[in-house]
Amino acid sequence: MIRQGMRAIAAVLVAGALLLAPTIGVAAHVDEADLAAVHVVRYGGADRYATSLLVAEAFAADAGGSLDWVVMVSGRSWHEAVVAASVSGSLGAPVLMTPPHEVRDDAMDFLDRVGASRVLLVSTGTDSRRSIDSAVDEQLRSAGLTVDHAADAELVNGAHRKPQQPGVDGGHC
Repeated sequence: MIRQGMRAIAAVLVAGALLLAPTIGVAAHVDEADLAAVHVVRYGGADRYATSLLVAEAFAADAGGSLDWVVMVSGRSWHEAVVAASVSGSLGAPVLMTPPHEVRDDAMDFLDRVGASRVLLVSTGTDSRRSIDSAVDEQLRSAGLTVDHAADAELVNGAHRKPQQPGVDGGHC
């Protein structure tokens, strides 16, 4: 089931590359047979946070309804979302966008419903200029979740590897 999700992600990446190829002057050719087995579903919520929640719900359903990990990223930082997508693939986890100062109630309900125990916050910046501030960390911890952090240097140097020890912070808001 997770393989289907990974195939869907790969198809989106291929489609994105095809859309961008003409704008960067690269000739790309994809055989129609390569895309024939791809089933595309469009998710659209009221805003980016609701849309990421819809995608996470579908991911959880495909995984049997429960998840260990969820990757969270600020809904205001597209470059962090790109990195989070790679990290989430290695963890077998969905990406959930959050406002920078709090986790929305619908996202907290989702984390509870799927039984998530760990959240990886992907956040860049320093101290008060972080894309996700410490209030999000505190809110998640107070809900009983283990929170790990992937910060600037770690994202460049391989944060896509699953942390080896539960509860070990690898960088901090």
